[in-house]
Amino acid sequence: STQSRSSAASDVYKRQVEILMPIPALEQVNIVDTPGLNSILPEHEAVARAFLQRADAVVWLFTANQAGKTTEKRALDSIREQGVRVLGVLNKIDQLSDAQIAEILTYVGTELGGRVETCLPISTRRALLGEDNSGWEKLSAQLEERFFQDARKLKEQALSRRLKSVHDRALELVGKRVLEQGEHCLLYTSPSPRDRG
Repeated sequence: STQSRSSAASDVYKRQVEILMPIPALEQVNIVDTPGLNSILPEHEAVARAFLQRADAVVWLFTANQAGKTTEKRALDSIREQGVRVLGVLNKIDQLSDAQIAEILTYVGTELGGRVETCLPISTRRALLGEDNSGWEKLSAQLEERFFQDARKLKEQALSRRLKSVHDRALELVGKRVLEQGEHCLLYTSPSPRDRG
């Protein structure tokens, strides 16, 4: 039946695959590779958006010939509104000339402004072949500097954002309930340490 196929398909998207690697830098972080936000399958987009809501930091992979699309801008705006740091990575540079790479990096920098901290050009193909000009070493250094060294701080910031979101949502629900029931009560929220001075 259609319902059982739909249910079975949605069960597939709830699963995840964990790959463990003996890499010291990965002892402090979890890397999640999500489906794209422009997928023709709505389930893929839902999975990606759910992970983005929980991300401490994001590495945004741009395809060289499609970087800076409107849908990427909207998604990156949403991430920025959550206060999550984003490192841009321009992949497939082996398919471009140096002039084209420079042009695309300029375009991404101009079009995406403060949405990404920086955008690094890489070639996964060259990296897999062990070529020196892949950009992989620069990416590794930037990941270490921007994210891995600050993993604990990023996690604390992310947890603080999530806690504030839960707190705000709880207050909203309590306020709605009070209004719906016509009850009179005093809602109290304790000031945050920041508000106390």
